[in-house]
Amino acid sequence: MLRILGIFFIVLGLISLGVWGVQTIKEKRR
Repeated sequence: MLRILGIFFIVLGLISLGVWGVQTIKEKRR
């Protein structure tokens, strides 16, 4: 159970980092 929660939070963190990275790249291109 704890392992599933850990993987879930890691995936959420990676997705949030990816979205943040895309937003910063778009801002720099402007």
